[in-house]
Amino acid sequence: MIMIVLAGTIGTGLFLASGQALASAELAGSLVSYVTVSIIVYLVMTSLAELSTQYPINGLFNTFGSRFVDEACGFASGYNYYLACVTAMAGELVAAGIIVEFWLPNVTSMIWSLLGMIIMFILNAFMVRSYGEAEYWFAIIKVLTVVIFIIVGLLVDIGVLGHIRIGFRNWKIDGAPFHNGTGGIISTSIISAFSFGVKTIGITVSECENPRRDVPRAINGTIWRIILFFIGSILIMGLVIPYDDSRLPHKGVDNVTMSSFTLVFVRSGLEPAVYIMNIVIFTTILSAGNSGFCICSRILYALAAEKKAPNIFTYVTRTGIPIWSLIFTTLLSTILFGLSFIGNKMIYR
Repeated sequence: MIMIVLAGTIGTGLFLASGQALASAELAGSLVSYVTVSIIVYLVMTSLAELSTQYPINGLFNTFGSRFVDEACGFASGYNYYLACVTAMAGELVAAGIIVEFWLPNVTSMIWSLLGMIIMFILNAFMVRSYGEAEYWFAIIKVLTVVIFIIVGLLVDIGVLGHIRIGFRNWKIDGAPFHNGTGGIISTSIISAFSFGVKTIGITVSECENPRRDVPRAINGTIWRIILFFIGSILIMGLVIPYDDSRLPHKGVDNVTMSSFTLVFVRSGLEPAVYIMNIVIFTTILSAGNSGFCICSRILYALAAEKKAPNIFTYVTRTGIPIWSLIFTTLLSTILFGLSFIGNKMIYR
């Protein structure tokens, strides 16, 4: 359960969107927003652990809102959770197209995004038994990447790699260390909140055989690792990369070379880093999409079981797949994904 939570939490928000946070608020502003969001995430997750331990549930955690506040609260929180997950999945599909476009620039990204969606649907509809094992290996890849990134970033900052000692030089450039002031911190807080991706923790509560034992262990065993990974990564980025670097995604992520992770590796002199990070980020997207399809279908199933969604979504196959929930989620995510090609084409970038 711990590895599944880690895999679902460390996603494209860290590998791609963190660079936009640095460009918006610089290092100090980014740290303030990430630390603030980390505290909120910790309080929410420990509260969920306590409630799940005291009152084990078979459905979605929005049951607590219905039980202790009001039915309307449980209804709204359940659908907010579902819509947030479906929207995030659409963003992952856009990111998948951007990644593959790096290798095959002459083919439209929409084709690769739709192909990725089909693959993830098939995995969730017919190969559900491999979900846990796949997420386990995805988690290992992500954790190793973050640890290596932090080590390499420190070596670059002190001059062991890259042959130039940076130190705290980027704190002293014009506009640093709080670029855009309070506005930058607030806008970065939105990015950091979505980057944490703690939705996996909420849905795995109902999948535990022994919630009193497993839930506190999973949350306490992962939340500090997650916070350290995120804050440690942001700190390294801010030390090595100036916020005004033209390669940072100031208005959105349109190319994997804009990833702040890639920029740090490039500054170390490790030129193949662009290709390595491309592969890592692609596996991250597969992981996020894999867990997203699984989570969204379970959320809709749980809402239907509580009579808060059409009864058809309670139907499950012989292998335990809520197939109609999965199909509806796929269609809705496809529609939301299509919005990224309307207007200025920046809705998910």
